[in-house]
This record gives sequence, C-alpha cells and structure tokens, in this order.
Amino acid sequence: MALSTHPLVLVTSGVRPMLDVAATLERLETMGIPVLGYRTLQFPSMYLAETGYEVDHRVESASEIADIARARDELNLSQSLVIANPTPPDLEVSDYQARVSEAIEIASHLPEGGAEDTQVLLASFEEATHGQARKLNTELYRRNVALGAQIAKELAITPHYTD
Repeated sequence: MALSTHPLVLVTSGVRPMLDVAATLERLETMGIPVLGYRTLQFPSMYLAETGYEVDHRVESASEIADIARARDELNLSQSLVIANPTPPDLEVSDYQARVSEAIEIASHLPEGGAEDTQVLLASFEEATHGQARKLNTELYRRNVALGAQIAKELAITPHYTD
C-alpha cells in the first residue's frame, strides 16, 4: 500500500458506503499509518460523520497537522498521515443504513463486473438517495480540498526545523 511508503498527507471524508470501516482502520494500523481526526475523535464514513470507530488522535487545525507532518519528516518516517475530515452533521445522508441496504439490493440485481462493482454500488447509492449523494460528493470534495490547501499553506509558510 503506497500510503505506508510515501510520506504524504491524505485528507479523506472516510470510507465509501458498503465498505468495512473496522477492516479499513485495521489495515491502516497494521501498515503503521496514523489516522488523525480533524476536529473529531471518530473516523467517518463518507456520508456519515460518526461510525463509532475512533481515530488515533484528534487535531484542531491545519497548523497542527503541518507540525505533525514536519515531525514525521524530521524522524524520516515513510508513512502518510490520513486526516479524517468528517461530513458535517447537517449534510449527512438521512437514513444512512437504510440507503446503504437499498443500494446493495439494487446492485444485487445487476450483473457482477469485478472492478466495476464499486461503480455499480455507488450508482445504486446515488439512486437510493434520490440524488443527495452526488451533491454531497461535491461538497465533501470541496471541503477536503480546502483543508488540504490550508495544510499545504501551513507547510509552505512555516519554516522547517533544521539543525
């Protein structure tokens, strides 16, 4: 997994619907990849702010994330930092579990397509949410880009520690 060998900062809104949050976090932990919650202690699912699974550490600002990235770099660690940026509660998909179940049901009637299964499930989720998922995808994308840009700015303007 590239996240274990490339020192990046990845901002995410969490796992997609239908994916196993516990298995995802376990895999990241096994690979030594820290998961930080941006203003949260919970790891989100893409359309749900809280999943009941905790992150490794809560961070409050882009500056704090940049400081952690710098410390990682000073220690010559190769792992990425995963920043969980949760969906705001007012944007969550209503009846999330019911919509996920409905999407799985819709997708179960379609032919299996291997790598295309994810796209089929996402399209089914879009249908199950009556278009809400597509609008939310755009908003989550914007929020993640904005946080990533703030982190990049902090990394660019704050002097790097040197001996």
